[in-house]
Amino acid sequence: MIVQTRTRVNRLLENGVPAYQYEFTYPKHADHTDDLFFIMGVHPFEEDENEKNIGNVYRESFINFVKTGKPGNGFEMSDMKTSSYFEIYWNETSGERPNMKTDFEEGIMDYWTREMVEFDENITKFKRENHLILPSVRALPIEYSVFPFSYFLFFLAPFLGGFLVAKYCCSGNERNLYIQLDGNDYPVKS
Repeated sequence: MIVQTRTRVNRLLENGVPAYQYEFTYPKHADHTDDLFFIMGVHPFEEDENEKNIGNVYRESFINFVKTGKPGNGFEMSDMKTSSYFEIYWNETSGERPNMKTDFEEGIMDYWTREMVEFDENITKFKRENHLILPSVRALPIEYSVFPFSYFLFFLAPFLGGFLVAKYCCSGNERNLYIQLDGNDYPVKS
């Protein structure tokens, strides 16, 4: 999710579309969708003093964005070169407040957008140099196919057997009984 989000923000910025990115990092409730409580009241929980302030920041930022197109509260538009984002965090004890930061999830972004790309290129190069033996696919003769006629008969036999037993082993009256859910048998009128 991190890589896709940052990639999307960068694409928007490349095309001249203003894009704002934030990251909710308050450790008590920084799981996926926990911030929806502050915006829409989804997944309610008892708020501590810090979360009450975070809720105010969320509401003000979203209301400002809807009204003016800019979130305010120090929340600036993302910058592609610095990979900037707004970190939403509040700590009354240390005095930390939401602020703009750079290098959004730098380690994760570097791993997926640089290291894994290099790894994939090396694997592709290795395969092209025929150092890797790939399994070949060949057709099997019909007698080894998945569902030959004998398998078809094997699966059909129980159904056919049940039909024949019901048709020839039950007397006429027994076949025309209807069993109710209460367990009583009632004859079917023909």
